[in-house]
Amino acid sequence: MKPVKIFLFFISILLILAVASWFVPAEGYNLLGWEVRFFKFPVEHKPAVNYIDTISENTAPEKEEVGIPDKFLAGTDTASQTKRRLPVKKYDTAQSLIYPSDSIEDNLVLFNEKIKRIDSLGKPLRIMYYGDSQIENDRITSAFRNRLQERYGGSGRGLVPVSDIYNSANNFVMAVSDNWEETTVVGARGKKLDVGLLGQSFRVTHSKAAADSTTAWVNIRSLQPQKPGGYTVACIFYMAHGKSSIEITLDERRQYAQKLSTKGYINELRLNLGATPEMMKVVFSTNSEITVYGLSLESPKGIIVDNIALRGRAFPGFSMMDTTRFKQMANLIKPSFLILHYGVNVVPNVRNNYSYYKKQLKGEIAYIHKQLPKVPLLLISSSDMAHKVNGRMQSYSNISAVVQAQKEAALESGCAFWNLFNAMGGSGTMIGWVEKQPPLGNKDYVHFTMLGARKVGNLFATEFLKYLEGSETNELIANE
Repeated sequence: MKPVKIFLFFISILLILAVASWFVPAEGYNLLGWEVRFFKFPVEHKPAVNYIDTISENTAPEKEEVGIPDKFLAGTDTASQTKRRLPVKKYDTAQSLIYPSDSIEDNLVLFNEKIKRIDSLGKPLRIMYYGDSQIENDRITSAFRNRLQERYGGSGRGLVPVSDIYNSANNFVMAVSDNWEETTVVGARGKKLDVGLLGQSFRVTHSKAAADSTTAWVNIRSLQPQKPGGYTVACIFYMAHGKSSIEITLDERRQYAQKLSTKGYINELRLNLGATPEMMKVVFSTNSEITVYGLSLESPKGIIVDNIALRGRAFPGFSMMDTTRFKQMANLIKPSFLILHYGVNVVPNVRNNYSYYKKQLKGEIAYIHKQLPKVPLLLISSSDMAHKVNGRMQSYSNISAVVQAQKEAALESGCAFWNLFNAMGGSGTMIGWVEKQPPLGNKDYVHFTMLGARKVGNLFATEFLKYLEGSETNELIANE
């Protein structure tokens, strides 16, 4: 065969494949047990959000989810809004919350403008609070959340992962099926992990042993559904492939079912429940796979504070997350403020110099500034900790050095800073908190009891509200 004919033959094959890929759906199709997909060039898209005003009894709509324009997701700030300077005092006290005014003030003004319009945003104003084991079981954050919701309205726990969790601070228990596969930044060393803003995700994959589809479930039981502060809106952030669907049952009688979008990016299913259910069971079904990046138990408006506890970490690990997934989920929930609370996993690594830790923190902050440029950040320092030296309990001698590295990283990166170590009383405080009756610290001399965590959460809330409302905000110029 002549070279020209060979060339034309290959061109013909490529044209046939190109035409075929145009008509084949993004999720592909099944051919004799094999899943066949064609390459498709990435296109710009808006995340699909399905709003369900109510859940009616035993309804099972068949329609796919419909995308909602971004203007309905939350209030947006425009260049036409008038900016104002906040009243500040130029001093730095041991307990004060401080910030470098030149770099964060504009974002703080935007946040205050959102507070003023909080009832008209379309979604709650979201503060994401990242931390280590010090905030597990919603310790610290629950007291902080309560203060803000008392002031600005809102209710609910916020984002939670698909995991077996007992959350006594928020009056609910979760149970899950055993066929979820977890991906998490905790203990991981890779990059581009398929996780969203929670730093973890859970996937169910169709088992060949199952006939048509595989199911996985999440069950949320409210201990006292009539207690104030419960959730009345449930949101599910997911990505699905193949034939996938969801069924939600409330109190074993009200039911909702629907096919899931399979468009290849994170979607949100948002359900207005009307009241806190005693029991909510969510069943996922797929003949391919479904990844759940988190659920949110919240209110239609007001403030939501998410507790994102990543045990054992010295910083969140944003750089390990898949940036595409991070941005997709951020575009859906639209966080308005980020708080980072770390340090207790660094202190036991006693060194003379913590420049390495400062560099790590600055890298994390830089990542957020790049992905969420209009979102203000605040870093909370390590708390006091103690260990046994020559048979006696003593505070770690290096805590001040760790806190100083955190402070420098924050202020040099345009991030607000709160010195928890000083606010709780400085060196030796944790020993007194453990010995106090009732105790404020646990016997490990690292973590707070629920009572101690409530005290810290209220201390922080007091400073944060001053900072937010500009009444006694402290301004520290980083190079002074």
